[in-house]
Formats: sequence, C-alpha cells, structure tokens
Amino acid sequence: MSFIKNHSSVQTEIETSSSQILGAEYNGIYEADVVVVGAGISGLTAAYLMTQKDPSLRVIVLEAKERIGGRTLTVPIKTAGDQTDQFDLGGQWVSSSQTQIIKLLTELQLETYPQYNDGCKIGQAGNAMLYNYTCDFPNFGSIFTQYELNKFVTKVESLAQRVLLINPDRLPESKDLDMMTVETFLQKNLYTDTAREIVRTIVRNTFGMEASQLSALFFIAHVNGTQGFLNQFKTTTCGAKEFRIKGGAQQITSCLAKKIGEKCILMSDPVERICHLSDKVHLTTEKKLEFSALFVIVAIPPSEVTKITFSPPLPLEHRCVLQHFSAGTLTTFVATYERPFWRDQGYSGQVVSDGGIWTDYHSMVAPVSSTFDATTESGSPALVGFLAAKKGVQWSRKHHARRRSAVLECLSRFFSGIWALNPLDYVEKNWCDELFVGGCPVQGITPGVMHWVHTLRSPHGRVHWAGTETATQWCGYMNGAVQAGQRAAIEVMYELRPQVLTVADISGVETHQAHNHEPEPVPHVYRWTISLPLLLIGVGWIVYAIRSKYWFIGTGRIA
Repeated sequence: MSFIKNHSSVQTEIETSSSQILGAEYNGIYEADVVVVGAGISGLTAAYLMTQKDPSLRVIVLEAKERIGGRTLTVPIKTAGDQTDQFDLGGQWVSSSQTQIIKLLTELQLETYPQYNDGCKIGQAGNAMLYNYTCDFPNFGSIFTQYELNKFVTKVESLAQRVLLINPDRLPESKDLDMMTVETFLQKNLYTDTAREIVRTIVRNTFGMEASQLSALFFIAHVNGTQGFLNQFKTTTCGAKEFRIKGGAQQITSCLAKKIGEKCILMSDPVERICHLSDKVHLTTEKKLEFSALFVIVAIPPSEVTKITFSPPLPLEHRCVLQHFSAGTLTTFVATYERPFWRDQGYSGQVVSDGGIWTDYHSMVAPVSSTFDATTESGSPALVGFLAAKKGVQWSRKHHARRRSAVLECLSRFFSGIWALNPLDYVEKNWCDELFVGGCPVQGITPGVMHWVHTLRSPHGRVHWAGTETATQWCGYMNGAVQAGQRAAIEVMYELRPQVLTVADISGVETHQAHNHEPEPVPHVYRWTISLPLLLIGVGWIVYAIRSKYWFIGTGRIA
C-alpha cells in the first residue's frame, strides 16, 4: 500500500498492491472487462460512467504517476493568521456553458464560486507601457489597434462558425488554413505591431505555445469548440473562467476515485505495450504486470500515447497526427497576501502581458504572461499567474530565487504597490517537469494534419480514446476531459453492454461514428461538376469566335 498525496482537502489513499486490484488473476495475468489507461479527469470519468451504467463491470485504472489528477493539482499554501488554504496549480476554472463538467460537479456534490471580476484589467503588449481596460477581450492600445482587433475577432468568429473541431476539413479554405501557422494568419489580417502582439499573447496564455507553432485551422476549430473566441477570456457569464471550485479542482478526481473504488486504481506503473489478441486486449506495464481486458480506454495526452507500443501498430494517419502535437509550456505560481491590495486600488487582478522589455532584466522579457485573482471562497487573498510558452522556457532556466523575485516585481509594477513584493507564501509549478503529462495547459496541433484529426477519436480495434485533446467541445479544458471520457465510456458500453444505454447515449455514439472516418472529398466533386461544363462552354465559345473571324466561305479552311 502507498499513500498518494493529492495535496487537497480530500486526500485519497489508493491501494497499489497488485494483489488487491479488483479482477481475477489467471497465470499471472489480471483480467477485467475494461482497463482504463490514465487516472486524470478523463480516464476516471470514463471509469465512473461505466460503473454507474453497470456496477458489476470489472474496471481497472492504470496510472503512470504516483498521484491521480492529471493536469489538476491542488496544494495547501500558507495564508493569513498562520493558516493554510487550498489553491490550484493546474486546471481551475469551469463555466455555466460547460454542461458536462457542471453536471458532474453536481453529482459529486462539489460547489463553485464566481471568479472575482470587479475593477480594471491590465494589458501590456510590445513595450513596458501598461493599459487599463474593462471589457472581456484584451482590447487596448490606439484606436486603430482596437479597430483591427475587433475586425480580427469578427473574422475568426465567422470562420469558427463553419469549422467544426469534430470535422474541420469540410470547407474549401480548410486546406489553406491548415498549411499556415497562426503567426502567418495574424500577419495577413493584422497590421499594427500592438494588435499582433496582443493576439500572440492570447495564444500563449490559451495554449502555452507560440503562434508560430500552431495550425491556423486547429486554432479556428478550437475557437468553435469553446463556443466563440471571446469565451476563452471571459470571467463573466458563460466565459471559460466564470467559476472556481471550492476546495480545489483536484477534488474531482479524488471523488471519482472513491466512487469507482480505490482498489481498482494501480499507481506508479506506466503501460508499455498494448496488444490485440483474438477477442481481448493484452497490456504490459513497466513493472512487468500483465492485464487482459475485453476493451481498453486510453486517456492520456497524445505525446504519452506515442510512448506505448501497439500491436498491431496504429494507422499511419493516426501516428502522423500524434507526431504533430506540440506540448504547451506553462509554469503556474500562486502568491498569497494578508489582504487583496489590488482590489483596494480598483483592479480585478486580471493581467494579460507579453512581458515587454524591462531593462533591469538585461533585455529579457518579463516572466508573467497573465494573472488572476485567486482568492478562495473562504476569503484567503491570493494571485495566480502563468509563465507561458517561450518566455516560460527561458525563465524556467533561472534559479528559483531570481524567478520568484522577477515575478513579484511584475506584480508590483502591474498593481502599483510594494505590497506585492512581500507575499505570505509563494508556490510555483513547472508543468514541463511533471512526468507523463507532456506539458500544460494543452497540446496543440502543428500545420498539415488536420485532415486526419478524426483518427484521434477513431477506435483502434478494441482500443478507444479519451483525454481532453480528443474532445470536440472545450478541447484542452476540464470540460473537454469529461466530454471525451463520457464519449469513450459510452462507445465501450455500446459494444459491451448496449442494453444499459439510453436512446440519447446510442444517438451520441452513432453521431461520433459518422465522423470517425476520413472525410469524403465533397468540395472537389462539387468543383468538378461545376467546372467541367463551364470549361466545355468556354472552349466552344473560343472555337466559335475563331470561326467567325477567320473562316472564309467556300474555301473550307482557316487562313
């Protein structure tokens, strides 16, 4: 037995002894109906839904890390009065528009509270100048910059309405968009340096990646999946950052683990090999434990899927897509204080920054990409912030003390106060140091493979796929993890126990199955059916014109 420290108010004791795993052992092989690979939100949601549909189902969850939770992590941090409170260093926001996770939170009896939003927000792009703004979108700078940004948002929203994440390859312009990066796309549509830098900063904060790394088509499809570009930044109604979870987001997986049965979860043992047999799937772990199941759900990030050997191998298209995922780079910090001094000065605590060039950092950009008020529901004042993408990598190489000093200096400049320099506690988490996660907050797709993105959800024999990157709504968010886990669970139950599914469940499976294949070249067929007759008409008209000009009556020839 080992004690898994989940760093939340709900600590989970999980049995890791193989002898106590639920499932019969035959000749050294542990048998189950379904094995789930990955004990993050997506994997545990899948296991939870299957056991809810059929409590007799034998489900085993295999987790590579020493803890559950995936890209959620809730830790105790010192607060006023020598107390501690729970703060999130990973995923931490939910929205009323994210129906799957809101419903799950209700089932788990976890409560939310609103993200603090009163007061001015702060924006910085291109230099050390700070701007105040109050709208949801970081629209600041000159009048022309703001006009450009409004026009850009309108164009992205318009394209996103027609580019679905479930099948983004249906539009004539899809191929062109997938052949360019977001950087190329924004340079074609924005002309002021400030407007371009604001969009680059937004991309860094959303994906943990530079605009030069992402496929423009993936970016636009992702906007569709979040129900609009503006929703990604809103801290108000229906926005992605509308609510926080009381007590921390890692409680989701702690509660799910208890619902499933903690003895079903094996920790600290990565899966190395997944082999199809005639009517079962065989799994082997790093510690040489062997498992046999009727079906497998793989609920880990794409970069981690590539570390598993599959027999037979995954389809070439699927492997190509996996290889085109780039991991986000993110360091999260939380600083706690005696009082919320930023509120006293009329600030919401929200900052969006490209870092600017501050001479005291020897021409390096300042580290902080964004901040938010992280004050807990119980009233413990705090700021949470992020060091994202390239500058996150640059600052991760610095000594902790220097990085901490630079972050606090940023907060002091943002909120015009020396109070920021003296936190009660300062804790940070570099997600690139976390094994078996493959970066944070999400893994994005580089140009050229969106035509095959459907393969991420296409079952490989008896192996099905979950994980937030396979979601068709709110990809990269906790809601995406829940949606993908529920989809994979229902797919497996459709094959294993169809009698326990509802009409809505079956309809959802059939809808996804309809999209789990390479899109037919409808636009090309349409193009030829129109172009060929037009071409023939054009040739006929040219021949007629030549005859009219050069044909001499009676000669029977062209002069």
